[in-house]
Amino acid sequence: MTYKQQGLKFTNECESPLEEKLLSIIEDYEIYSMVKGFYQQVWVYGYKYRVDFLFHISDYVSLVVEVDGKAHFNIEESGMHSYTEKDMVRQRNIEKLGWVFLRIPYWELRTPELVANRLEACIESLK
Repeated sequence: MTYKQQGLKFTNECESPLEEKLLSIIEDYEIYSMVKGFYQQVWVYGYKYRVDFLFHISDYVSLVVEVDGKAHFNIEESGMHSYTEKDMVRQRNIEKLGWVFLRIPYWELRTPELVANRLEACIESLK
């Protein structure tokens, strides 16, 4: 059953320049060819959440990929970054649905090969 058949709503549009950059990496490195389905801007059933990208790995495994800008981080005096509590609660709720979660922080987008390698490794580990 496809996500559309399950009633999940999604679009094929990016909402931010960071999402556009990640989509460009996904396309340039043909990451989408490694999975059964690839969707953008998916609304999560039962929650008022939208995820940036959803990869349908198999009938039983889905990977959520979020690209996170500065607003998603608490930046401590030491310069260390940690995710906000709101983002962590959201992630835990989505993971309760059985979806695997991968976060790509904004600074990693400066190195497309690193991002592509992370995506490929994560997808391979879930097959």
